Parts: sequence; C-alpha cells; structure tokens
Amino acid sequence: AAESKEMFDDASSSSLTERGSRDSKLSPYLRWGVISPQRAARAGVRPRDLLWRDWSRVSYGLLGPLRRGDAVLEFMDGSCRGRPHFDDGGLDYTEEELFRLWCVGNVGSPLVDSGMRQLWREGWMPRRIRLLAAACLVEGLGIDWRRGRDWFEDTLVDHDPAINELMWQNAGLCGIDPFYSGIRWEAPPNTREEEDYVERWSDEEELTWPSSLGPSSTRAPPSQVADGAESRREVLRSEG
Repeated sequence: AAESKEMFDDASSSSLTERGSRDSKLSPYLRWGVISPQRAARAGVRPRDLLWRDWSRVSYGLLGPLRRGDAVLEFMDGSCRGRPHFDDGGLDYTEEELFRLWCVGNVGSPLVDSGMRQLWREGWMPRRIRLLAAACLVEGLGIDWRRGRDWFEDTLVDHDPAINELMWQNAGLCGIDPFYSGIRWEAPPNTREEEDYVERWSDEEELTWPSSLGPSSTRAPPSQVADGAESRREVLRSEG
C-alpha cells in the first residue's frame, strides 16, 4: 500500500501528456489488472482516458473489422498513402528504410524520435507522444497504419489490442473516429520538460538495436520529412 501511495504521489501534470492528465505512468498496471480504474482515476488518470479505454473495448467487441484488423471505414483506408518523394543527395528512401528510421527514432522530429527510443528502452511512452509518433508515420511518411499498429503491439508493455487498433485506425483516417486534427508531430519541444525529455532520450549509446535496425539508427534522415510536414497536412485538409 505504501508503494502504491508513493507511486500515485509521484504523478504530476506534464506537457508530455494531454491537457488535464497527469504523468502517472500507470497504464501497464491498469492494463494487467494490478490497479482498478477507480484507483487510476484517483492517481490522476483523466476520466476521458478511462472512458476511451472502455469505449475501445466495447467497440472492439461489437465490430468485426476491428477484431480482424481491417479498416472500419474501408473506403477511407489508404487516405494517407502515396508516399512523398524523399531523397538523400539523389538516393531515394524506400518505404522499408523510412519505416526503420521511424522504429529507431531517427526521422528528424525531436519528440517523436525521443518517444520511439523510450519505447524500445522501456516499452512505454506518454500518450501524447504516441499520437505524435502515429501522425509522423502515417501522415509524414505515408506508411500504412498497420505497420505502426504491429510495431506498438510488439513493443508496448501496456499493449491493449482494442486501444491499439482504434488508435492506429483513427491515425489512418479509417477508424470509428477518424476526425483529422492536423497534429504537428514535427514541432520542436516548447517547454523545459519537453526539452529535458528530448535530452534524456537522445543518447544512442544506451540502446542496442537488432541487426536489421542498427544501421538505421546512425543514418541521417531525409530533411524533407520534417520540412514538408505542413504542406502534406494542407493536402489532407484540402481533400477533406
């Protein structure tokens, strides 16, 4: 009980989470039944996040496409595909190369890169950073949302099939709530906490990657990924 109280007391308001939430890091405990939703709420988890958890599970149970991993809005699937042209001194990047850069946190977005490194190291990242990473992969790189969904499934210690499926389908604009928000995934850190977060996770020496991903961790990302983010958002907005 003492450990639980200390864990709850450490939770604080954070710019790495969404407005109104606290940086409790309780999602793994909630996912695996160590604590109840009521205790999570007392610890600072937003009621909205707890309701989203329940909504995800209800939707997952009712809708066959979610359980099968198929887009709910099939006619919208692929809305963000059609990868922009990225090159490095005339050398094209394949989709696989771009995906590996994303996996190892090397796309040129400080917050996204830091989050992906934390994910590999700890199996966790703040909720807001997860949304930034999803927008980067799908909108910024034009890569199928399913690849991000599967990577999160493989790496998150708090992985919940229902929540993960809904989040990634929405990121791909083909889920049950595909409202396009135009999240600025490439934005630099603008608070001291975000700057500290980026500094903490920018140290490559702490991470050991599989042989298939290692080379991507040291390769320079194409500058067009972050530089052209706003123009790609304008295209999506114009297409409705």
